Amino acid sequence: MKKIEEIVSELSNEQLKQGFSEINAWRKTGVLSNGIIREIHKKYTEQGDVDYPVYYMENPFLYEMARRHYSE
Repeated sequence: MKKIEEIVSELSNEQLKQGFSEINAWRKTGVLSNGIIREIHKKYTEQGDVDYPVYYMENPFLYEMARRHYSE
């Protein structure tokens, strides 16, 4: 079973950018749209019947964006 960080690390820069846009909208409206974040959440939770709250998804996305930026 892959950890959430491993799944997010496999995303393209464009997918991370889309996730960031979804996070911005989520913070403004309080509603998470159907998009890359929900898609990755579903992929993660279904691989091992894991109970992982969707509101935890922000952290792995933001971490991966920062990791890529500061590793360059």
